[in-house]
Amino acid sequence: MSLPVNPDRTPTEVRSCAGTPEFFLQVALFQNAKPVIQQQQKKVIDALQNFSEDQIIDAQPSNNLYLVYNKFNVVKRHYLLVAQQFRHQLELLTLPSFIEIHKYLDKYPTLSVIYNGGRRSGSSQPRQHIQLLQLQPETPLDKIIHAQHRPNGTLPQFEHKLHGFIRFKNEYDDIGLEFTPENVLSSYLSLISSCKIVTQNVSRNDIPEQYPEVPVIQEPQTENEDNCKIAISGYSLFITRDYIFMANRKCEGGFNSIAFSGFAFAKTEEIARQIEEKGLWQLLSDTLE
Repeated sequence: MSLPVNPDRTPTEVRSCAGTPEFFLQVALFQNAKPVIQQQQKKVIDALQNFSEDQIIDAQPSNNLYLVYNKFNVVKRHYLLVAQQFRHQLELLTLPSFIEIHKYLDKYPTLSVIYNGGRRSGSSQPRQHIQLLQLQPETPLDKIIHAQHRPNGTLPQFEHKLHGFIRFKNEYDDIGLEFTPENVLSSYLSLISSCKIVTQNVSRNDIPEQYPEVPVIQEPQTENEDNCKIAISGYSLFITRDYIFMANRKCEGGFNSIAFSGFAFAKTEEIARQIEEKGLWQLLSDTLE
């Protein structure tokens, strides 16, 4: 059984870049393909709060997440796992999220999981959402990490930058950890630490005051839900069936976490020109701490 194809897709053009076979470049055919979210009094519209029936793939929430089509998709299969009960995109992911991530990657191993965490990560929506998409059979990042022949470490493409990867065992390779939700969570928290992602414990009831871009949520809170941990730093997260990768972002630079797969989506001709001239890995490295 395969996941459905998105009914609509952002018009793009795939370009081959001479001398740069290590990444894919896809360019929007019109500028600002994704509309800029309007902000009033420092509050962001919660655009992921409601979906029409034709946008929802699975309306039954599991671990507070339900599956919908990504409205601004650039590949045939591009989805969002969206928090039903409000959780902010600044909040660190917890075990229930990784149970869902594991479920989809285990059932559909050709999918990749992308998450724009914290500030300066490229995320445009306050409600927690995790991207699932089907890229090339083997992305440039896959090839780089598989070539390392070690269970964890850093990559030469991002030398002296705060980033790292941890591998999981598969049927072809015995390097790394067993692929379980608990191991993906522990690997995520390990990378949060090694990548020096600054975090802060907060009360969810205080988030609207301390972080005014968060909508005020009038929902009853249980004692176990009062506190959460948020990321002050921005970070990009990329997860496949074979590994988890994280990078500490100092700025967006026009790229969100998808670009770290080596699949570059340029929203403007100017960004496309920069990628062609400088190379994707160098441009991404420039966005890292």
